[in-house]
Amino acid sequence: MARLQMSIWFFIIIGSFIFLWSTTGSLAVVNTTALALMGISGGTTMFFAIISQKQEWDRHERMPTGKSGTIITDWFIDLLSDNQGITIHRFQMLAWTLVILIVFINGVITDYAMPIFSTVLLDLMGISSGVYVGLKLKEDGHETATNEADPIESKTDKPIKKPRHE
Repeated sequence: MARLQMSIWFFIIIGSFIFLWSTTGSLAVVNTTALALMGISGGTTMFFAIISQKQEWDRHERMPTGKSGTIITDWFIDLLSDNQGITIHRFQMLAWTLVILIVFINGVITDYAMPIFSTVLLDLMGISSGVYVGLKLKEDGHETATNEADPIESKTDKPIKKPRHE
């Protein structure tokens, strides 16, 4: 998810730069909003890489047991899922990335300039990415203490999911 976000912003900003340069002739089109978006997505990807410490994520383990039959649907389910299924933090990061992406592209096309977002909107993007990275810690094999803290739950026959090690 983090690499997808970083790729999206890289291609959108470079594409916007080329579009604006070719239509206006100006090279001074990159602004602090573009830098902040690239910084947030780059930082998210960097922390994702540090946390996961893996060469490649096992995509098959995260896939649902019954495939939907379409490659795009399976890709979105995989993108939004961890080992327990679709998660809100992954959905939130994707949703805010897409919303801000649409606003950014609209600003470039209609105003012939890269839009300037408020610090609140950029903070929202940063918080969404930060939540994703924080919950990625738990997602990558850090066992929760739920069964140990709840004596009734720990006496059941439910096995505690052990972390994967590659």
